[in-house]
Parts: sequence; structure tokens; C-alpha cells
Amino acid sequence: MSLTETNSAEVKGMVDGLFAAPAAEAAQAAAAKIVDGGLGVVKGTNVVGLLKDGANNKKSKEAREGALLLCAALADSKARVLEPVLAEVFGLALELLGDKQKNVQVAADAAVNAIVKAIQPHACVPANYLPALIEALKSSKWQTKVTALKTIASLSKTSPKQVAEVMPDILPNITDLLFDTKVDVCKAAKASMTDICSVIDNRDIEPFVPHLVSAMSNPEEVSECIQQLAATTFVQIVARAEL
Repeated sequence: MSLTETNSAEVKGMVDGLFAAPAAEAAQAAAAKIVDGGLGVVKGTNVVGLLKDGANNKKSKEAREGALLLCAALADSKARVLEPVLAEVFGLALELLGDKQKNVQVAADAAVNAIVKAIQPHACVPANYLPALIEALKSSKWQTKVTALKTIASLSKTSPKQVAEVMPDILPNITDLLFDTKVDVCKAAKASMTDICSVIDNRDIEPFVPHLVSAMSNPEEVSECIQQLAATTFVQIVARAEL
């Protein structure tokens, strides 16, 4: 048996134990072993598959919590080899924010926060995190929607150029949440919309951003807002984000 196979088998055993009896220390130990083993262990143990199996285990709250603890520990390592793994399980962590078990909710919150902190500026591209965030905005769980909104707002500050590129994909989903039945979601949607629109780099549009955001949540203001925009002489090129 090769060293990689030996390490993979050891990691698998550690993960099985973690999913049976979740504990932060056990998660950190397993994460350290995975990081030390590098890409060989990541592939050899099918880390993504293990995390998905644990997170999707509806019969075991321990497995769900253990998977989330491991997600957080892996994200905390900030190992570049784990970026694809984190992107794959990000959506699951977001969805479990609305789990019925409090321990799972807490673990999900820690996992999401750790993953967001670990996101490299270059990694905020549609192929990685956008699909998970858009799906989270459509979730039936209000906790998931609120956190997704806050995450998008945060990425608008750390990766403004990347967020600007995907604004046409994000904004329609956030606009819908301005009228959500849950007050917390409505507030988060409005705050997120303001932060996202701040990535617009067009001096002709910038003065109208507050009016645009207000009009999105107050339909009676749309007509006046359109008239103001129509009366504007645009000097700068209008790019994808502004449109």
C-alpha cells in the first residue's frame, strides 16, 4: 500500500469517527491530515463526496454537524488545493443554516463564515460560488437567504470587479427578495442591493444608485427614476454592470 493510500485510509477513518461523534478538535485533526496529504489524499479519499454524504444525511444530525465542522476546519487552513472542495460544498453549508437542529445551524454558520473568509479575490467567479449563492437566494429557508445576501454584499467589497461581471445574474433574484414575507430577508435584500450597486464604476450612474435601489423596493418611484435617467447625458461607456 502506498503512502497516499495509507494516508487516505487514515483520513477516511478519522472522518467516519467525526461524523459519528462531531467535535471541533476531531475536525481540525482530520483537516490537518487532509492538508498534509495534499491533492493525492483529497482525491484518494474523495473529500467532496464524504462531505456531501455527511451534509445530506437526513437521518443523522451528528453526520451533518460533523461534515460542517470539517468544512470549517478545511476552510480555516486556507490551503489552495482545497478551493475546489470548498466551492463544491458551499451551497450545502448555506442550506443547512436552516436545519431543524440547533447544533447543525451553529456548525453551518461557522462553515459558511470560514469559507467566505477563505475565498480568494480571484475565485469569486460564476463557475465557483455564484451558482450556490443564487440557489441559496431561492431557498425556502429564510436563514439561508439572509446569509446569502450578506455574503454577496461582502464579496462586493472584497471582489468588486468580479461581482460587477455577474450583476445581471444576481440582481433579479435579490429584487424578488425585497418583497419577501420575512422582514429579516427584506432588510438584508435592501442592504445587499445597496452594497452590490456600489461596484458600479460609472460616474454618470453613481448619483442615481440610491434612487435606483429605492425604486426597486417602491414601484411607485419607478416612473420618476426612469425620467431622471432618461434626462441624463452619458459621457462614460455603459458597461455590463450598469446595464
